[in-house]
Amino acid sequence: MKNILTSLFLLLINYICVAGTPPATAIIPNHITVGTEVFIGYDPGLFPCIESLPNFQGLLDYIETDENNNIEITVSGFGQFPCFGFPTPIGQFEFFSLGVLPVGVYSIQMFWADPATPLPVPPNLNQSLIGTIINFEVFAPTVVPASNLYSLGLLVLAVLFVTMSILKKKPKKILVSLVIL
Repeated sequence: MKNILTSLFLLLINYICVAGTPPATAIIPNHITVGTEVFIGYDPGLFPCIESLPNFQGLLDYIETDENNNIEITVSGFGQFPCFGFPTPIGQFEFFSLGVLPVGVYSIQMFWADPATPLPVPPNLNQSLIGTIINFEVFAPTVVPASNLYSLGLLVLAVLFVTMSILKKKPKKILVSLVIL
């Protein structure tokens, strides 16, 4: 009986601590370059628990981007309290692909809407914000010049060093024949 009361008390404390906390959102990977697929994820285990389900159109998410690189993603699903199937694993993110983005600075907001709501969400219908606005940047890949005089000189020295160390171990006849060539 004591274990049951303790478990219920800890469960209540858990819900009180996370109540009103917006679900955590994150962009993956941390350093984004052109050609890298970008994902946004959210933690469905925080209050309110969000169970993503396809809407009546069969869509799970809808992504809109404007000319200022502001991205809005709407996820179809139910907000639940308390979470069904408790304990809900906190920290197990659910991810959605944003695709490959060109170079630029972006901001993203994530929303969720009821599965009975069409995607894109009409302006007169309500959708709830998940997390906060996230700002991130997509970088161009860095180009390292490999054909300058300094790197060519280092390459020649490295080849000579390796060749000389190999030839020191070989008989003198091979060394003489290589010098003649």
